[in-house]
Amino acid sequence: RFKRVKHQLQMTLTIKNSLQDELDSTRETISNLESALLAKNRDIAQLKERIHRLMNDSQEYKSRESPRCRTPAGDQRGCGRCRALQREISSYQENDQKNKSDIDELNESLAALNKKISKLELDKRSMNDQLQLYEEQIVKYDDDISALKFQRDDVIKNNKELESIIEELREAKSKADCSVDSIMPENLGNEVIDLQLSELRLALDEKNEIICERDEQISGLKAKLSEESSRVAVLEDETIMNQSTIQEIQQKNELCNAKILELQKDFDKLTDDYQLTCTELGDARKLQEDVEKQLQISMSEAMHLSEEIRRVGKDLRVMESLKMELEKRCCELEDEVAKKEENISSLELESKRITESLQQEVDDCKVLQ
Repeated sequence: RFKRVKHQLQMTLTIKNSLQDELDSTRETISNLESALLAKNRDIAQLKERIHRLMNDSQEYKSRESPRCRTPAGDQRGCGRCRALQREISSYQENDQKNKSDIDELNESLAALNKKISKLELDKRSMNDQLQLYEEQIVKYDDDISALKFQRDDVIKNNKELESIIEELREAKSKADCSVDSIMPENLGNEVIDLQLSELRLALDEKNEIICERDEQISGLKAKLSEESSRVAVLEDETIMNQSTIQEIQQKNELCNAKILELQKDFDKLTDDYQLTCTELGDARKLQEDVEKQLQISMSEAMHLSEEIRRVGKDLRVMESLKMELEKRCCELEDEVAKKEENISSLELESKRITESLQQEVDDCKVLQ
């Protein structure tokens, strides 16, 4: 029973705290609404003052408005001149728009041509760099070919010398075969000569292989040289074509610039005529348009402010009703909090009484023991 009462007491305290938080939040909301209400009151006062000022301005504009357009003869002439000026202005505006569109198209074409020229110049520089690289490679290949030809001539010269030595050895062998008074034995002389001949043949074969390798290298370099020369010729042709294309584009660019200048002059002249016509027409109708415009603005602002006042009044009524509901809710919450506090007090007394009773029972149990 004591635990149940203690649990109920804790729940009651929790409810009390939540109600207190809700009450504080409600009071804060009421304070914010009161601040907003004061701000709305200030806005209403300012709007009323502005409406009053605008109404005075409207009356003043109405009193200033002159009945110039009500005389039939002079006004018909003036209106006819105004219509003629308006038609002339419309014609100028149409020509102006047409010239602007032509200028925009020419500017776009000019930008595209400039972009194409830049790309072609970049390609030209790249081709020139590549052409220079190919020329350097051609010079290097020429040097390699000259060196290989020199080596080849040297090898051929050595081969001729070896062939002459071989021929001399063959003659010596023949003489050794025919000579009976030779100091050396016959077989030994033949073996020495055969050995020298085989060595010379091996050296000759090696030289021939070197000559073949050099010939192959020369053939490969000549093929590369021919290929690079053809590529250089193609690049030169492309460079010539690109230069002619660049010249054509530059000529078109100059024509476009000349046409743009001509259109710009026409546009400036039309602009001057348009401004003069607008000035004449503006002087004729300026005062009337200003008065009508100010009157329309004043009436529009007055209607807008009236609508704003009605809306603000409606908001104020809603806020007043909300404030009353919140005050009523605050009173109810305060009453509920008071009741909860009474219940808490009674529960605390009950808890105290139960505690004392339990303590008495415990004491009695101790005495009995």
